[in-house]
Amino acid sequence: MKNRFFSHQPPMSTTQPTLPSSSREAGRNIGVNPPETALTKRGQTRLPRSLIMVSVVMSTALSGWNSPVDANPLGWDFEADGQPEVGKPAPGFRCSGNCPVISTEVARDGRASLKSVVDRINSETMYRTEVRPHADVVDLDRNRGEATTDYWFGFSLYVPSPYPVLKNPIYEIFFQIHSSPPDGMTAAEYEGGSPPLEMNVKPESSESGAIRVKLRAMEMPYPQMIDNNARLVFNGDIASYKTDRWIDFVVHTRFDYGSAGFTQIWVDGVLALDYKGKTYYNGHGDPYPKFGIYNGWRTRDIDEPVTKRTLFHDGYRIAWGNAGSFAAVSPGTNSARPILAPVLRKVN
Repeated sequence: MKNRFFSHQPPMSTTQPTLPSSSREAGRNIGVNPPETALTKRGQTRLPRSLIMVSVVMSTALSGWNSPVDANPLGWDFEADGQPEVGKPAPGFRCSGNCPVISTEVARDGRASLKSVVDRINSETMYRTEVRPHADVVDLDRNRGEATTDYWFGFSLYVPSPYPVLKNPIYEIFFQIHSSPPDGMTAAEYEGGSPPLEMNVKPESSESGAIRVKLRAMEMPYPQMIDNNARLVFNGDIASYKTDRWIDFVVHTRFDYGSAGFTQIWVDGVLALDYKGKTYYNGHGDPYPKFGIYNGWRTRDIDEPVTKRTLFHDGYRIAWGNAGSFAAVSPGTNSARPILAPVLRKVN
């Protein structure tokens, strides 16, 4: 079976997104150029992206790459030579809990997307259906003091309706950056914690809700024996969402437990969070990205009418270092859909 992932080369563009002046200034202050192109209002379009496609042959789905490709940026379209492998896991990813599967029910790019489902009654793992790229394809690095690598992540999220408010509200993570054990330590020995970066859907009705972001970090050396809430450096809603439409996200971050860290998040092409400060745990191993569904269900038999959650992801891209930019990872433009402009959250 073949599955495509590609080196994404965006076209040159002079179009700039609408950003508050303070955001543009913040970008200059941390050495980040404002995005080259983004969707900022209904009807604005971009030139089609040029994609250099690279086929990678997998020995089996979810096994290691036979031929790792040194490409930057990286992207996945969840299609196998243009033919989606419907109902199968996406090659090139490692599952956490249940495996998300390729689906043609909705798609942001091409014909397919990745569908994640958690069923509190019937799923083998009632709270987690996630994937992470194989480490030999994507190997992120934390800032140890001598490195200042920036990372860019882009993807689209589709929340199908109805997506009702839970009687017993829980966290519902659709994208996260997780920490790992310190060098030389096994996972069994690791005293970790909640993810340094997590993005949640927070339903407020069956058709709409908020996007909540939590950032955590610690300057205290490992092990940080402290409550996860004390690690929070940001916790707030950055945008609203409506069901049955694609929402585009770009995340730009630098993993650091000191003053060199930052996190910026764009929602539908508009800068919604501009945080500067510590972003990682001192002494922990390298971070890694995951997406799908990870929620707070831990008991099957609870007083909760809702038993199932479904989300779709598409157009997943990662870039780093000099190859990273907004244009390198931002999802494609669909000018026919409405834009819900978030309110900038600027945090120093």
